[in-house]
Amino acid sequence: MNRVSHLARRLLWFCPLLVAACDTVAVAPLPVGRVEISPRSVDVAIGGSVQLSASAVGEDGNPLPGVAISWRSSDADVALVDSQGRVTGLEEGLAAITATVAGVTASAAINVRERGQLLLSDSLVTLRADVGGAGPAPATVRINGTGGSLSGLTAQVVYDAGDPIGWLTPSLVSTATPATLELDVDPGALGLGRYGAEVRITSPLATESVAVRVEFSVTTSTPSVRVDPDSVRLTNADRATVDVGNGGGGTLTDLVTTVRYGGGSPGWLRATLSGSTAPVTLTVESLTGSLVAGSYTAEVEIASRVAGVPSAVLAVRLDVGAAPPRLVVAPASVSIQGSVGGTLPLRTVQVTNGGAGTVTGLGKAVSYAPGEPTGWLIATLDRSSTPASLSLLVGTAGLTAGTYSASVEVNGNSVDPVFVPVRLTLDPAAPTAPAAPTDLTATVSGSAVDLSWVDNAGNESGFEVERRTSGGGSFARIGTPSANATTFTDTGAQAGSSYEYRVRACNSGGCSAYSNVASASVPAAVPATPGNMTARATGSSEIEVTWSDVSGETGYELEQKGPKGGWQSAAQLGAGVTTFTATGLSAGETYEYRVRACNASGCSAWAETKATTPPPQSPPANPSGLRFVSISRSHIDLEWNDNSNNETRFEIEEGSIFSAWVKIGEVGTDETTFRDTNVRRGSLLYYRVRACNAAGCSGASPAIVTLVP
Repeated sequence: MNRVSHLARRLLWFCPLLVAACDTVAVAPLPVGRVEISPRSVDVAIGGSVQLSASAVGEDGNPLPGVAISWRSSDADVALVDSQGRVTGLEEGLAAITATVAGVTASAAINVRERGQLLLSDSLVTLRADVGGAGPAPATVRINGTGGSLSGLTAQVVYDAGDPIGWLTPSLVSTATPATLELDVDPGALGLGRYGAEVRITSPLATESVAVRVEFSVTTSTPSVRVDPDSVRLTNADRATVDVGNGGGGTLTDLVTTVRYGGGSPGWLRATLSGSTAPVTLTVESLTGSLVAGSYTAEVEIASRVAGVPSAVLAVRLDVGAAPPRLVVAPASVSIQGSVGGTLPLRTVQVTNGGAGTVTGLGKAVSYAPGEPTGWLIATLDRSSTPASLSLLVGTAGLTAGTYSASVEVNGNSVDPVFVPVRLTLDPAAPTAPAAPTDLTATVSGSAVDLSWVDNAGNESGFEVERRTSGGGSFARIGTPSANATTFTDTGAQAGSSYEYRVRACNSGGCSAYSNVASASVPAAVPATPGNMTARATGSSEIEVTWSDVSGETGYELEQKGPKGGWQSAAQLGAGVTTFTATGLSAGETYEYRVRACNASGCSAWAETKATTPPPQSPPANPSGLRFVSISRSHIDLEWNDNSNNETRFEIEEGSIFSAWVKIGEVGTDETTFRDTNVRRGSLLYYRVRACNAAGCSGASPAIVTLVP
């Protein structure tokens, strides 16, 4: 305790004793240690307000009550504060609100922002439970907001008129968006039936509240008949329809009706079901016949032939003759659904007199649900007396996505008014199709085609790239680049083909027009290197070169390098040619060869081989002793004597009395047998054989002849 405080307390204690000396006592104010302000930081919507509180604390840590607090805003254009600390947001921005006590200050940060819009993931939640059983699992609805996080969320339940209350408990997981609303229902002591309520979500930072419609059905595990409404009133020759549904579980089948009359004449009511399996429509029609003026009653029981299924009863009243006039509207309620900014159809409600005579002085009045926007519903009557048509026109200007409620009162002279509930559900506006991309170009890069374009849209979710073969045919989609993409590479293009491309931007609202068409030609691929290249001397001055054919070539280039060195062109060969014989070579020398395949895109790598011509030599000696080893209808086997040691092969020749000698085969060095399988029955065949090497061939052996059996 400081010295001043201690002295003041002592003086106060002694004053009663020292009356003569202590007529009055002056106590010095206690020094302020700090000022506390709450909340320290808060968001406020433009036009909204928030209450700040401040308190002073002495240097001794004790509160200082009754002190004067002055308030000030750092930017009065953004936020104003009154003498009680209430802050009002004026325009978007930041302001500091300062509380001052005896020169000691504390500040709160105020963020003034535009009002946002609350958005719900679902505007209708339907739940079901068995009568007397446990409630279903809680349903969840996601709450989001536009313009940043919206704080201060609250949830309030509004039950349908006449329904029990307390069965619905809403819980907000968070009081700022994004948030989750949990909806928990408890059937408790609720009986069979359907119950409804709305959960209104509000935020001081939102332009308006939003509502979630909750419809809760309490049923049984077995079927039960439910009729809605449970009573109708007919006038003279009249008819009415009601809905018959399943108020329990399973499937409600084999429906039938039974009519029971009250006092008076029977037989005046006809009841007809539109089917035998719920849901169905029940039509009741009065058959007045010779009925006298008055009122008549009946009951229509709707039951199932299936045992144990509870039935339902429709009460019917018929007024014949001078029944009092009353207004009747059909349909009894109107639900309208559309999208924000969209055009909604005109709805018509028929207004008739359910009693005698004509109702005059018809009028109408529109009322809106508390706290909801007004002025969106225009109601017009085409006549001032029954029958008349009530036209309902909805304007969506200024409305955001959500559910809105209104009621149209129809009144007339000397009758009770009737009310037509109108429920409007607006979905978020469908996005417009994006603008078309432009300046599409196609550039060949190797075997791929690179596309680029100008993105002229800011609302696309992606692009569609299409391609077709140049010269005609249909475009086919080959890629879907993501939003804001301006390039795409076609890796599926085929070498040697020409293509046309186009692109368009798309979102959930549709796709734009196509861009310009861009063309590209992919050159053919360079051929592969020829394989299996070989070279062999076929004489002292000749070498035969061979290789395997490759695809896609337009020709071959063959080069030769001789003993003096240096590659020289040996031949330019066409497509499909795979052999070449070099002539005029020197005996006993080595020659190198290389070949490559070429087309318009270039040439392959070289394939190389080499061979050596044999040195000069003499032809081999003549073979002898040619003879038949076996003769059959399918082949002939030959054998001979090898009389040389320098042959490289033997050539077997065949002749006949009708043709000259023809080479039919050859065998290698030192081989002395050969089988001829190309024989014809009844043919007279001649055979001979010669030995050969690089210097040439010997003379032929003596010929032998045989007749093929």
